[in-house]
Amino acid sequence: MVGGVYTAGAVQAATIVILDDFATRGSTIEDIARALRTRQPTIELYGVVLAKNERIEWSERLGQPVSNGHIPRRLEDLWDTE
Repeated sequence: MVGGVYTAGAVQAATIVILDDFATRGSTIEDIARALRTRQPTIELYGVVLAKNERIEWSERLGQPVSNGHIPRRLEDLWDTE
């Protein structure tokens, strides 16, 4: 769990892309975004995750399709440009 672990220094950018390797629950990218917005509330953030930690076999065993349902919907604003 990473809640509240990250802090941000002075930010000289108007836009930042947060890059994460794997998304399990979205905790890392969410906490980095929280730290950056605490330091500079008007910053424009985009979250990019290279992969998600989910196996097709796990999904099939539960009888559910592979989805992003385990990632909190509140993270949608990190990559929603509308």
